[in-house]
Amino acid sequence: MLTQEEIESSMLECAADSRLESKFLRDLLNATVYAFLPINDDHPRLRVVMFRQPSDGLHFIPFFTSEWQALEALGDDRKLFVCGGRTLLEATRGATLILNPNRESFTIYPEEVEALLTTGFVANVSSTRLEQPKQICARSPEPIPEKLVSLLKELYGSLLYIASARLLETWSPENPGARTLIICLEVRPPHAERAARATANALQTPQTDWGTNIDILSSNPGERRDLFDLGLLIYENFVPDTSEIAPGLPARRLGPSDQWPTG
Repeated sequence: MLTQEEIESSMLECAADSRLESKFLRDLLNATVYAFLPINDDHPRLRVVMFRQPSDGLHFIPFFTSEWQALEALGDDRKLFVCGGRTLLEATRGATLILNPNRESFTIYPEEVEALLTTGFVANVSSTRLEQPKQICARSPEPIPEKLVSLLKELYGSLLYIASARLLETWSPENPGARTLIICLEVRPPHAERAARATANALQTPQTDWGTNIDILSSNPGERRDLFDLGLLIYENFVPDTSEIAPGLPARRLGPSDQWPTG
């Protein structure tokens, strides 16, 4: 098992370089972690304490790399649970977890947990901010990438918080031969990062080469950008006006977390 110093060093390296996320998560499987159990619970199966974000109603399971951080947030209605990282992730499949929630936190979404436990690989996701407007050409992809469309339809059918998905082919007027596919998602902001990471984990596997760059663009349902309407509609779903359909945290990966109740 990794020591506390080793896992926290790995986390700091990941914070400095997002390309190390997959390595950090593999390290986490071999580290000792601390979570909470209900203090009075006679259920035959392990039940880990989950919290709800007051701001948006989303749920998450907190856990910690050090005993002192866990004890700091223990409270009277829960008890400390010590185990290996792999044990915790296997026991809480389907939930969103947040590591060290009151300090430099790290959110792990359900699709990443599944990929990590089954393949040992988690996709690398990075974001780009355009400082100045950029002219592009866009249309529905020609020819239609049927294999990609089929995979995305299957994926989004399991992600109930995605309202629609469209596929665009884009290029710059200066370089029409360099084409990029853009997956345009209508998804509420609290779930945008999870949607992007789930998509990346489905597409970015060691065995798959799509032969082109693929980017992801998201917009709030009902407020989609005009660019979206140029794309090929590949998935559509009615999404209720509630956050409960997708337990998890808002779109925030690494960084200081909001304080959450401890008593």
